[in-house]
Amino acid sequence: ALVARAPAGPGSGLGAAASAALARSLRRRWRATGVLHSLSSRCEPRLLLLRSAATVAPSSADSANATAATSTEATAAAKPEGAAVSSADSPGTGEKKEEKPEKKPMGWGMFMVYVSGGIGGLTFLYYFYKANYSLHKTEILMLEAFRQLPLYSPPGPSTAELNSRLDGTDLPQDLVQGLAEWFVAIDLQEPGGVSRDDVLELMGEFGFGEEEKPAKDFLFRGEGQIEERRRLTCAGLQETVTLVTDLVANEAKKIEKEKNEVPDPDFPEPPRKIPKSMPEMVTVLEAKLKRTSFSMNSTERRAQIYLSMEYIASCLRATLEVAGAITNLHRQLLADRQEADMLVQQSLNRLEARLGTCEQAQGRCERRLAELAGVTRDLGD
Repeated sequence: ALVARAPAGPGSGLGAAASAALARSLRRRWRATGVLHSLSSRCEPRLLLLRSAATVAPSSADSANATAATSTEATAAAKPEGAAVSSADSPGTGEKKEEKPEKKPMGWGMFMVYVSGGIGGLTFLYYFYKANYSLHKTEILMLEAFRQLPLYSPPGPSTAELNSRLDGTDLPQDLVQGLAEWFVAIDLQEPGGVSRDDVLELMGEFGFGEEEKPAKDFLFRGEGQIEERRRLTCAGLQETVTLVTDLVANEAKKIEKEKNEVPDPDFPEPPRKIPKSMPEMVTVLEAKLKRTSFSMNSTERRAQIYLSMEYIASCLRATLEVAGAITNLHRQLLADRQEADMLVQQSLNRLEARLGTCEQAQGRCERRLAELAGVTRDLGD
């Protein structure tokens, strides 16, 4: 009825036979799905027909396509209900298959990822086998191996090494070594160590006066308020080397200044004391070391020191043995004294017991004497 009421024209795209076949197909499908009962009578026939035609078959502009659709619907109508297949449901034979995307070649980034993963896996398996298949030991071994990798800069010098360094770049090496040997020798001999007065005395032997500015600064850095107290304070080896360096530099400045100045013939300057040269300073230090009978490079001196240390060690062992014997004797005397005190206490206890017994016997004797006196008096009466 809907198809009959719909106007057939060139705009509709359907012929009379096609309209009849379409109506039959629509009736079958609507009966199967129950759509026919849900449609409202007020629906516009033309709109309903166009929507149904759009869901069943694609619109066509020519009658040839409509005839093909009619034959397809007629063939589908001959089949049982529920098995009808429309031309729109089955794919056409002329459709092309979807082309698969081509695989791109692997880049260097993915290649490095695979290589790193393989190396990491082999490393883990090696340490896992080495740790007897223990995950905890494997972790420890891998951490130790990772810490041995050169990822950090090596540690610097220790504090002891920094404190033991001597900054004597402006002085010859033999002079610095001589100063160090002299300083150690005096430090071992003197109970209070090397004092600033000893250093200034050595500078005087080198030809430098105490009125020099570096010498005054060196003395001023000592502890105390008065000069005598500062002279007795201890000095360091680096301070001594620095003092010699400053005095040598100050002397070089004075010589340069004298070269640039023009002497005045009317007022001549008094002659100045010229300090010793570097080799002469080394000679002075060697002479002082010989006088102190100490040399850091002497094998005999080292042997004597070793023998002295052995003798001191033997004396200490003997002293410890004597101290142990004295301790044992003291313990024995203490035990004897305790035993004697215990015996005296026991004797006193026995004496007190006997005195108590004697007092009791005395009381009995006095009572007997009183009884005898009474009996004698009765006999006399």
